[in-house]
Amino acid sequence: MNFKCNRISISDEELGCTISFYEKEKEDNKENRSVNEIIDSIGTYLMLQRTYPEDEFEKDFCYIEMNDIEKSGELKEFEMILKRTRFQINWNGNKAEIEFKIEEEKYKELKDALRLISKAGGILIAEE
Repeated sequence: MNFKCNRISISDEELGCTISFYEKEKEDNKENRSVNEIIDSIGTYLMLQRTYPEDEFEKDFCYIEMNDIEKSGELKEFEMILKRTRFQINWNGNKAEIEFKIEEEKYKELKDALRLISKAGGILIAEE
């Protein structure tokens, strides 16, 4: 999967960290739409999510989701490469590459969030 990203969403909250790369700049209004219409309005996307354990007996859980449902699922061993204009992830024999243009502050925020994701069993190679 390769696409040009026009919007990046980053959320790090109490229960987990989520990073989403979207081909489309914004989502269309979802009211009164079918599931297929909503999916089409989002366009191509890739989401990475790490949930934090709620207690000492649970473990972190990492997940990848994209338009291709067959390649979506739990991330256990993965490698991510972040450059100023590109992000690449390799997992379970799959590869996704995303191109983008972002400001320096957003790049630092993305790099920090990817570091959090990688702590759940992945490797991050990031351009400084």
